[in-house]
Amino acid sequence: KTITINIPDSLEINSRELLMLIATRLYEEGKLSLGQAASFAGLSKRAFAELLSSYNVSIFNFEAVELKNDVANAKTIVSDTSCFIILSNIGELELLHKL
Repeated sequence: KTITINIPDSLEINSRELLMLIATRLYEEGKLSLGQAASFAGLSKRAFAELLSSYNVSIFNFEAVELKNDVANAKTIVSDTSCFIILSNIGELELLHKL
């Protein structure tokens, strides 16, 4: 699909920057996967992922509730292993060892 956008001359932005802004927003909203957003912006997945933080977008595109559920499920799955990783709600990693 092709869309034409008229940008005012007063807005100093190039087409690459505009594509990146659109791609990051669509990724943040969950409308595009990381790979799709990277392709949309004309970048590799790695390059796109590295640039996300400069647009204040986290590569971890999860709702807090989803993350809590995933952690709870992970605890259940790995309960019989010697160690596992828990993601806290502030993004820190803690390595817990069973005694």
